Amino acid sequence: MKILAFSVRRPWEFIVPLETLECEAEIITPNSSDGIIGKYSSIIRQGREELGNAEYDVILVNGPDLLGCCVMLLSILYRVPLVVRLGGNPWEGRRDRIQGLKKEDNQWRKICVHYLQMFLDRIALWYANGYMVVAASLKDDIVERTGIDPRCVAVVHYPPKIIEMDDSRNYESESPLPKDKQVVLTVTNLNYHGKFQGVCRIIRDIEHILKKRDDVIYVIAGNGPYLEDLMEFIEENVSESGIRNRIHILGYVDNITAFYNKADIMAYISFIDAYPNVILEAQMAELPVVANADHGIVEQIEDTETGMLIDPSDENEFRETLEYLLDNPEERYRLGRNARQAVKRNNDPEIIGKCMRKSLKSICESTNLSTERRILGKVLSLLRLLH
Repeated sequence: MKILAFSVRRPWEFIVPLETLECEAEIITPNSSDGIIGKYSSIIRQGREELGNAEYDVILVNGPDLLGCCVMLLSILYRVPLVVRLGGNPWEGRRDRIQGLKKEDNQWRKICVHYLQMFLDRIALWYANGYMVVAASLKDDIVERTGIDPRCVAVVHYPPKIIEMDDSRNYESESPLPKDKQVVLTVTNLNYHGKFQGVCRIIRDIEHILKKRDDVIYVIAGNGPYLEDLMEFIEENVSESGIRNRIHILGYVDNITAFYNKADIMAYISFIDAYPNVILEAQMAELPVVANADHGIVEQIEDTETGMLIDPSDENEFRETLEYLLDNPEERYRLGRNARQAVKRNNDPEIIGKCMRKSLKSICESTNLSTERRILGKVLSLLRLLH
């Protein structure tokens, strides 16, 4: 099977597995230095050259929006099936991002761009022959929203951004964190309200732990429009200044590996997500992860074997789980070691590349419909999308 793939953002999720297929996949990415017009005109030009010179079985595009629409035109022109890869929920993600931008001043241009992208998302998703998604929960949502045949939606995970890491945790990595404290770490994306709410939920339990134990600090890494809201939340809800001083908000961190290596536990709660890369990164660093049992997180963590899953609505479970791990370094080591081995086994780029190829072949076989049936199905799916 010959695959023509297009990607603009987060290329490691997409390109690295495809490159293991050697000559079976041709990957087109724009020059990052080009402007938006040059970037997408270059994509169309390169796509036309490839499709004009060779026969491809399927076109795979990493995400919908403007890129998806450009590639959709190529799919129509050259009559090649189109599969859209989704790394998250395009409906919830856009709405949550717009909500964050509305909090800031003079962001109307970005807000308008996101509304335009929402419209382009729907066009690309409407036309697509199938979808490749990163989590089973996302597949269920796509099937429900579009009415597409479930056989045309494949679940394929991706490798962690940090693929190579030492076999043993390097506690001497450069990090501003104190060496005489146990560190609970959260790495998140504060562009999204659902992730901001997750950190607030963690803080409510962390405050109780910090009051009981002076050997623990809490570190939050992540940037976005909700960063100031997070600081205000801590100021308003953590009453004791001594406790507030042991909650460190770092904002954006360039070398996050050093913090994974210094931390003792990764705490992660998010109310909007798919298959978070930060969990894979923490697992590759042999860092035990405590997270909510939602979204694709349940596909990343086997409870009590490669991490700990909790119910965020339970007032005590998260706190008790953190305290248990803080008191049991052997259990932290076991969970972290198991998690690293699971990621190396399940998220290996070569394995994922083969899974992508198999899934694309299955989608193409499932979409072998007559033109009339395909048009009827797309009209019905468009009505569902507009609804």
